Amino acid sequence: MDKINKVKVYLDGSDHYIYDNLRIVEGNLGQRVTDVIGKDYLKWKNNEPVFIDGGTGTGKNYFVLNTLLIDAYKSNSNVLILVNRVALSAQQQKALCEKMSVIMPNFKYNESCFTNLDGKPKKVGNVILASYQSIVSSFKESNMSSSFKEELKKVKYTIFDECDFFMSDAEFNEYVSIILLICIKKMSSSIRVYMSATMDQVFKDLYELEKKYQENNSNIYTRWENYEDRNLGIYYYIQPDYRNYNFYFFKDLKEITALMKAKSKEKFLVFVTSKTDGEELGKNLKESESVAFVCSENKYKTEAFKEICSEERFSERILISTKILDRGVNLSTEEDKGVTNVVVGKFFDEYEIKQMVGRLRNDGKRTINVFLQEVTSDVIEKLEARLNVKYKAASSFQKIPLLKEQVRYLDKNNVPFREEEKTFIVDGFFVCKIEHDLEKIKVYHDSIENKNYKGLLPLSYNKYKLIKNNQLKAVCEDSINKIYYDDLTMYNSYNEIMLSWFSKDSEVIYIDCLENDIKQKWEKILNDYALIDGYSKDKYDNKNNFYASDEVKSKCDSKNGTVFLELANKIKINKLCKEEMLFSKSGEVIDYVKNAILEYDLNFKIGKDKAKIDPLKKSRVEIYYIVRI
Repeated sequence: MDKINKVKVYLDGSDHYIYDNLRIVEGNLGQRVTDVIGKDYLKWKNNEPVFIDGGTGTGKNYFVLNTLLIDAYKSNSNVLILVNRVALSAQQQKALCEKMSVIMPNFKYNESCFTNLDGKPKKVGNVILASYQSIVSSFKESNMSSSFKEELKKVKYTIFDECDFFMSDAEFNEYVSIILLICIKKMSSSIRVYMSATMDQVFKDLYELEKKYQENNSNIYTRWENYEDRNLGIYYYIQPDYRNYNFYFFKDLKEITALMKAKSKEKFLVFVTSKTDGEELGKNLKESESVAFVCSENKYKTEAFKEICSEERFSERILISTKILDRGVNLSTEEDKGVTNVVVGKFFDEYEIKQMVGRLRNDGKRTINVFLQEVTSDVIEKLEARLNVKYKAASSFQKIPLLKEQVRYLDKNNVPFREEEKTFIVDGFFVCKIEHDLEKIKVYHDSIENKNYKGLLPLSYNKYKLIKNNQLKAVCEDSINKIYYDDLTMYNSYNEIMLSWFSKDSEVIYIDCLENDIKQKWEKILNDYALIDGYSKDKYDNKNNFYASDEVKSKCDSKNGTVFLELANKIKINKLCKEEMLFSKSGEVIDYVKNAILEYDLNFKIGKDKAKIDPLKKSRVEIYYIVRI
């Protein structure tokens, strides 16, 4: 349902609207994109860009494959899908092939059509799939064949998948705004659909570029002076669902190394901030573990990366990766081969962390455990210093008279730039990204160090999130608008801020505290099943009578009995990483209890003996029991 029909918000006391005539449709928690949009797509127009803001796992790509693709096919039209990562492109090619083999009678499913991991435009049925980087080159007149031109003319929907690419990649790609403008211009006759799980950071700039293009091309669209009477865009908001996610914190990667070794039967996806950290962690684990490391330099050479692209999984127990996998790539959480643990190293940015956590596609049946590295004040101070240096360089380099000195200055401070008409340009998205990060650090200082309420924030911070949550109250104060939240929660640490990104208000739990808590729970459970406080062989001289007594019967059992089955399930319920299914048969419970004792070095031991529990039975059976040592 429409929450707000026409939103008008003033920006920092200026006299123009940011989101004038923007229609907003908000879904409820647990709804998927297809449910929220319904038949609305039949009314979309090419002069009203569509924005789909849906958390990971809300079905954005499912909607494209099962609704837009079919609608375009019925009208003999094409769909252009733009992606930001080669791995995502490969995964989508496979999904497209599978879908096309269903809806197109003459389509031949051929896996070889998605094995070439180059990101260049590929035609799969009525879909053109390409990376943002490659499509610009393909749009050049000199590179466009007549057949490709005809295919582009037939495009009904242009999908900007993971469109936060324009902000996130601006840190190292000086052409992101050029890529966007070219795509808008070339595909202006199609319905442009922007999709992201982290739309907040990039929406304002996308919307303003779309609006600016419409203003400058009013001869193509309804005359601009009539814009008050129509929508200039549609925004669909689908709430992300993190109810089946547990969050824990750690201080050093050594803790994660120990955790992964202890949890030897579970798979982990680990994100690190640098190649050096990844190689060091892999080195510490490889002696006894199945480990793969993926970074930008080796991704095409590793079998793990190829397997992720084609199968949405990896064979190794532990995959270590840099940000190369942080957007769009799916990893299955299903069955034994699925991943249910994701570790995020010392990352600061909300959107990067959300994207990393979102690589595990949870269907709601599994519990996902997220381990976040603590971000301390000294880390934030160092980051703030680096950002200020970059921001100063980007803002002041043109004051330097000599062009070669400008280049040297920008290179020295790691600021990407491009050349236009004998001058140098720093991309606007880069500046916006730096401003956005500095604003978040300011919020951190205000909330934690200055102990101010989080409710008093500049309007430039997370503007749209407030609008869509119906929390916006613009108050004009000395010509500067400020935002007030309805609640006035105070944060005590950056860890609490990180939890708030996932709608978690629970206390911060560290791995070491969690392990001690689990250890105490397990000791209590095992103690209830222990026979004696000290192991003494002499106490078992009269074995038959001993095991047959009522006091002992409930604490010992044969391998196929129910006592150890009950014990193993009690341990499993209290385990750090909750499995989907409890034991239903007794076959492997003895080994499971043994491993539980070893995992936390508990002072118990499983003993084994032969005895007759039932006097009527003449044969002896193996009896298992637990003693404290």
